[in-house]
Amino acid sequence: MRKIKNIFCFYLIFILCIMQLFTIFVTADSIELIPIQDSYINNYSPNDNYGYFDELRVTIPGPGYKIAYLKFNLSTIPYPATIVSAELKLYLNQDISETATISAYYCSNNNWDELLISWLNAPSYESTPIYTRSAIAFEGWYSWNVTSAVKTALSNRTLTLILDENDGASCYFFSKDIDYNNEKRPKLNISYEPPNVPPTANFSYSKSIPMIGDIIQFTDTSYDSDGYISSWLWNFNDGTNSTISNPQHKFNTARTYNVSLEVTDNDGAKNLVTKTINVSQPSSSNIPPNAFFTFYPFPAKINDTIQFVDFSNDTDGVIYFYYWDFGDGNTSELKNPTKKFDKAGTYSVSLKVTDNNAGTNTYTNLIIITASDDNNNPPIPIFIVITLISVCAFVLLLIALLYWREQKKIRERLRERLRQEEQEREREKLK
Repeated sequence: MRKIKNIFCFYLIFILCIMQLFTIFVTADSIELIPIQDSYINNYSPNDNYGYFDELRVTIPGPGYKIAYLKFNLSTIPYPATIVSAELKLYLNQDISETATISAYYCSNNNWDELLISWLNAPSYESTPIYTRSAIAFEGWYSWNVTSAVKTALSNRTLTLILDENDGASCYFFSKDIDYNNEKRPKLNISYEPPNVPPTANFSYSKSIPMIGDIIQFTDTSYDSDGYISSWLWNFNDGTNSTISNPQHKFNTARTYNVSLEVTDNDGAKNLVTKTINVSQPSSSNIPPNAFFTFYPFPAKINDTIQFVDFSNDTDGVIYFYYWDFGDGNTSELKNPTKKFDKAGTYSVSLKVTDNNAGTNTYTNLIIITASDDNNNPPIPIFIVITLISVCAFVLLLIALLYWREQKKIRERLRERLRQEEQEREREKLK
């Protein structure tokens, strides 16, 4: 019986381990990186640079001792991610006569350039290898587990790896500069779990102006973009708490309460939101508020910025809530909002105010929006201008002609009258 129990426990633990591994690999993201720089150095030619070669050569210590350098940009991995695994892969470009053993090392100094690095200026690296790969002999892919190095370098966003041979024949791997087969370039395959995104806490409640003893329904509207909300902690600021997602609560004293909700996601990240709730004392003799507002400019045109100014008051309390209806389908809950109308017309704008005892009052005013100056006064066509000028000139000429003719008649009548008076005086002399 004990044997069966032990076997059952073993399989249970085995299944749990498999499920954990499955969870890790299913949720992990992966990325393949190509070196941004690579080269090798040679103690036989300490001043020479090999950054332009399409090979990374690694040989045992001695004359012609060669060490390979590779640099990777880790900035595409979100920080701080959890590195699950990292594997450096290089392609051996030909068979070698005997097997080789090559170790990968971590280098914390990333200040080297593939076209300048040489045996004399190459940065030093750690003496303990990250991973050692043996039995390298035939053309093909070989890999090194460099998970620890990637974890160390992730915060620096750059990683330098070194390949140094312990024993065996010389190894020539393809570098990133191979131009006839890009598939055989060095690769760094990384599997990681993205960093947890904290949840966003939020909630709503059923009464905008609750009274003492009102049952208020609190509704959690929090969300977690990369998981789910696992726990809730409500603080009602009256000495009581709740840990359910959508609690009900009532307050026993009229005052202002800062109600907070803290949510925790499935990865343990937290977020807090606080909202102010004003609880009022019920009053049977409450005097409703008086709603009133004005606006400017007046008159207003299309797309003018109109400023609405609240002049409401409450004789026995304070106004807690404003609700504007602009008559075009738009509303506002600001005290003194601004508004633009995009169409000409007459709009019925109303303001509803609510006081601290839930008393309400509404005031409505009409606002006339006229067309803009450009639309109301279009330019006059040139032919109309010319016609008007011509008509005016003709009328003025006609008036001048009539005036001249009238003056001529007056002068003729005057001359005739003078002639008659002269004749009359001549006749008087003859008598």
